Amino acid sequence: IQHSENLLLFHHLFQRMKSEERPVEDRRTRLTKRLIAESLIELIKTKPVDQISVSELCRQADINRATFYRYYTMPKDIFFDIKNDLSLQYQTVLNGKDGRLDRLTAAIHEVRKNRERAMALNNEVNRSIYSESPDQNPEDLFYVLLAGNVPPKLRAYARYMTSSAMTLWLKNGCDIDDATFAQMLMGICATCTSLCL
Repeated sequence: IQHSENLLLFHHLFQRMKSEERPVEDRRTRLTKRLIAESLIELIKTKPVDQISVSELCRQADINRATFYRYYTMPKDIFFDIKNDLSLQYQTVLNGKDGRLDRLTAAIHEVRKNRERAMALNNEVNRSIYSESPDQNPEDLFYVLLAGNVPPKLRAYARYMTSSAMTLWLKNGCDIDDATFAQMLMGICATCTSLCL
């Protein structure tokens, strides 16, 4: 009887563990993932993510391939993690209740705080700026906020101009204050709109 009670208890505990959510990542896992992401960011500065090999990324991060494969299957997975993290931060700000200029200024402030990651993402986005269906990225999120009144035939131009402005701003160390830069981006879209009037 004792043996069957132990089995029942073990079975109950096992089922409970299975049903609970996965525990939060431990500190070592978070640090390793951050190291891998930072290494990818450094490599993206020199070439597209599609051309970065696992071996190259592991050398940059000073980890072995087994460590990499414990968390990811390819470098693009890390890129998507970075993109998703930044997009969530920007979306939270852009979906706020403040006015358009205030939301855009707050989003630009978030970009400033995450400058290195935003630059890596921006480099990758600019490699595919002419694609017909752009990926979600900071510029597109700003574009969605800005381009509501931009005529459809000029939206590609507005996207290109706002992305170019973002690139220069990031490369120049975010040298223009957030509110002024937000007004400039809104001015780009306003100019595109006025061209069709």
